[in-house]
Amino acid sequence: MNFRSPLAERALEHVIVRIRADDGLEGIGEASPEPAWPRGLTQGATVEIIRTLAPVLVGRDPRNVAEAVGLLERAMVDCPFPVAALDMSLWDLAAKSLGLPVYTLLGGLVRPRIRLHYSIGIDAPEVMAETASRAARDGYEHFKVKVGGPDFQAELKALKAIRQALPGAHIRVDANQGWHAAQAVHCLRILHAEVGLELAEQPVPWHDVRGMAHVRREVGIPIMADESCFSPADALRIVREEAADIINIKLMKCGGLLAARKICAIAEAAGISCFAGSMVETEIGHTAVLHLAASQEVVRYPTGVHGGFGLEPLVRRCWEAERAVLTVPADIVGLGLDLDEEVLAKYTVPPQR
Repeated sequence: MNFRSPLAERALEHVIVRIRADDGLEGIGEASPEPAWPRGLTQGATVEIIRTLAPVLVGRDPRNVAEAVGLLERAMVDCPFPVAALDMSLWDLAAKSLGLPVYTLLGGLVRPRIRLHYSIGIDAPEVMAETASRAARDGYEHFKVKVGGPDFQAELKALKAIRQALPGAHIRVDANQGWHAAQAVHCLRILHAEVGLELAEQPVPWHDVRGMAHVRREVGIPIMADESCFSPADALRIVREEAADIINIKLMKCGGLLAARKICAIAEAAGISCFAGSMVETEIGHTAVLHLAASQEVVRYPTGVHGGFGLEPLVRRCWEAERAVLTVPADIVGLGLDLDEEVLAKYTVPPQR
């Protein structure tokens, strides 16, 4: 389906999956395809792959999530986006069949309140500072700012404006693979000296894990891997190369909650932390991310979930947030989603083939 936002110039393309058991229970999941990403797909390709994979699940016990997802992964290697949607649906269905929240199946509730961070888009320095100040008034203490573009001096000026406006804020930067290793060392040293950084995310291209390890050794601030870590195997390489202090787990890029839990185990064994991020999913994908953050002790950094797009909510009940903190509901079953079918139909168009 395509969600056509009144606030966006282009359609925001998502795929929503429903898996039904023979007793009538239904599990819900989502993919938010991103063709520009490594291993990314279009919406149409995602739909076709899900249709190809669906017969693998027919006749199987939906409570055996690890078996089912393993079959999906072997049937479609290195194709995480459609697998993530099916994985989410399976966890939702399995938890509903047992009358439990998904976070209980993932290990149990370890974090009843989840702090959020705030992302600041590129704009004039004074606008970015005001955006940060407004968010701070709403309770946000952690801020992510994009860097790695062609004008480093403008980025430095913007970050200094934010720091001046919010002397006590936790500021992180995300270079989105924008620098090579030597550039990253140079720029991050300046930014940290001038602004003071909590961490730096993905400073180098995704494939340059050794370059990221070099940056980590040289700059003296925590480094977060994002595009460099899709799978548990990627997480293991990052650990071996000592390339990062934190791993950004996004369900779309790793293939769902089962793989995310494996990455958490690797990180925890290695003594590094995780961050639960998002890839512009709707409330469906965001809710699955929150179950991960609520159940994994190693997810220690404030969670990044974003959404809305100017649309009406797709679900009738969302997790309550107050002062940049989400409270985990105690009385939900499955993912806890109640889709508003009328709103869903309103923003749905046939997928492009």
